Amino acid sequence: MARMETKREWMKKYSRSACPKILRKLEKVKNATSGCIATPSGDWFYEVRCMSGDRYSVNLASRTCSCRRWVHNGIPCSHAMSAIALTKEPPESFVHECYFKEAYIRAYEPIIYPLNGEHRWKDLKKGHALPPEHIKLPGRPKKV
Repeated sequence: MARMETKREWMKKYSRSACPKILRKLEKVKNATSGCIATPSGDWFYEVRCMSGDRYSVNLASRTCSCRRWVHNGIPCSHAMSAIALTKEPPESFVHECYFKEAYIRAYEPIIYPLNGEHRWKDLKKGHALPPEHIKLPGRPKKV
């Protein structure tokens, strides 16, 4: 309960659009783009050549890369980041919407209400809880 309230209040004061952990991951990805060279193909399509000789196709409009990392985790890969650098757009705008401040606030928005102590609970006087009734399933029993 206290953790939810702390996270909610902290994120309301946060000024950036993407969450801080995601921004740190974007910085790491930016540093990894040194071995990638992007070539524009037109209409947000790019071919990215890496120093290892591999080639990747990046579509910034649909937010996909042929390495498929971007699709799996929602954060642009190093190939996509080299293409984003050519567009002069902020990399944060290419991150999946679940990593934005608004999504974080929505996740921590529900309130967890406090509970009374055990001495304030209603006494149902029904005795102890019993285990569920054993039902024999059809078929031959498995060997243990």
